[in-house]
Amino acid sequence: MYRILLTFSLLVFMVSCAKPTTVTIIDQSVGSNRGIYHIVQRGESLHLIAWANGLDYRDLVKWNKLKNPDLITVGQKIMMSSTASRGSTRSFSTSAKSKSSGSANSTNGKASSSIKKRGNTGSKKIKRWQWPAAGKIVDYYSVAKGKKGIDISGSLGSPVRAASSGMVVYAGTGLRGYGKLVILKHSSDYLSAYAHNSSIIVHEGDSVSSGQKIALMGQSESKEVKLHFEIRYDGKPINPLSVLPKRK
Repeated sequence: MYRILLTFSLLVFMVSCAKPTTVTIIDQSVGSNRGIYHIVQRGESLHLIAWANGLDYRDLVKWNKLKNPDLITVGQKIMMSSTASRGSTRSFSTSAKSKSSGSANSTNGKASSSIKKRGNTGSKKIKRWQWPAAGKIVDYYSVAKGKKGIDISGSLGSPVRAASSGMVVYAGTGLRGYGKLVILKHSSDYLSAYAHNSSIIVHEGDSVSSGQKIALMGQSESKEVKLHFEIRYDGKPINPLSVLPKRK
């Protein structure tokens, strides 16, 4: 009987450890200036928080009067709206095993090393996009179906390449459903994301050139090997096929 109870207790413990955490954006303001806030968790960056909530990171900078978007700390309250909203709440789910270089860190609160390596990513039109992977499209962008990008098939370990030159603003596993994720900033308007990788070979703050290998294709948080690819303009998803060159 004792062994049965011990085995059951161990199973309960293992299940509880595997369950992902849910970070809630909660209202913690006072008086008449009540707003929606997100509490920064370890492994998060401002770009990741904006991406997960369908916002433009520049709005978060403005609403929170941030002098340095790379400098956010664990426990910091990030206002998610410019207008007051009494009693409102929103949820932002992350993986309990979230890891990311150069993101919020509760031990020192210092800015990431990416600040020193920051390149020029001002507002500009992207002159040339290229395909991030060579495989076949297996799922298409669809507003009606809630598909924010396209899925490209491939073999495990095949290269994932930057669709245009830019800077790595996120590299990690902090966004549930995306697996090992890379987000590139191409200008103040355009960002792109590369999800479900088996391995990430760039770091936050790295400058990358168009076509540079940034990851290896995989199936992290996916039932099959594929690349999920998104492009966002002013924080909103656009159809990647509207800017990618036509394949021959």
